[in-house]
Amino acid sequence: MNEIFKLNDYKNIHDLVYKIKQCFLNNYEFVVIRNNSNLIKECEIINYYNELNNLLGEVKLVDKNKYSDEDQNDYWVNVEYKFNSEKNLKSSVQPWKSNEELMLHTDNTLSNNLNFANITELVCIQPSDYSGETVIISNNKIIELVKYLDLQNNSNLYDNLLNTKIYHKSEEKIICIKENNKYTFNFNITQILKSEFNKEPELDVANNFSKILKNIMKSSLTVSVKLEKGDALLFNDTLVMHGRKYVFGERLYKKCSILVF
Repeated sequence: MNEIFKLNDYKNIHDLVYKIKQCFLNNYEFVVIRNNSNLIKECEIINYYNELNNLLGEVKLVDKNKYSDEDQNDYWVNVEYKFNSEKNLKSSVQPWKSNEELMLHTDNTLSNNLNFANITELVCIQPSDYSGETVIISNNKIIELVKYLDLQNNSNLYDNLLNTKIYHKSEEKIICIKENNKYTFNFNITQILKSEFNKEPELDVANNFSKILKNIMKSSLTVSVKLEKGDALLFNDTLVMHGRKYVFGERLYKKCSILVF
């Protein structure tokens, strides 16, 4: 389930926060906030979402070591592509700084902190000229497809996902956790391939799953969300996987993580 909110409909930010919180407490997968030109300047946009986030839950600091060029005192990180920037030469290390397609993955679930943030927020400061949409698919739909392919190919990927532990750099977690018919993925193939701890059997499972995710990105199974300036996308990292379409034109999103309870 998902919901779209328009700022024009909410003169009181507390009313909007209440609606958003109810959505996530009722297992909505994502919500979109449409700015409708209410917020013009970048400082206005950030100040508004700072207030919204502090009312919505507990903002969690992400691993700033991964974002080496970020302000360590600010919880926002930049998901940015700039033309002719030396940062883009790091695209294999920092794919979020490139304009390349980003494969479906999860963010906060990779942490072994039991109190990790369940919500990821993306706020658009500068949209790309073309494409660059965030793509989302529910974990349950992915599992449905994995089971279908297992039947077609006489394979056992579903069981392997539920029983295989994999390292993302130095943190080890089971690829998929099932609890009360809810599936939560802990998966980012880029981070997996960077780890020196994974062995061949685990890498085989991860690569087989990654091939399916690549095909899902090409399919009509995902939902694409295009943000304009001042819009925001908030999604439940425990219920969905997300990725990004190829970016044409410079693009800047601000990203943070929130624990909503």
